[in-house]
Amino acid sequence: EMLHELLGNVLPSCRAGLEDPDDDVRAVAAEALIPAAAPIVSFMGLKLHSIIMLLWDILLDLDDLSPSTS
Repeated sequence: EMLHELLGNVLPSCRAGLEDPDDDVRAVAAEALIPAAAPIVSFMGLKLHSIIMLLWDILLDLDDLSPSTS
């Protein structure tokens, strides 16, 4: 229950980072989601789809030479 509450507080900030125009900010936001991937999948049904779509959009937008490509 506490995890669900924490994710509800943290995900809006991560989502804002994923929507930032700076690719370095987007990379940090995406990396911050890695440890919480399993709980996000478990708890966040509809929100999960929007997060996945943001991540795919970021991948399509990155330049091969961008430092955040990795």
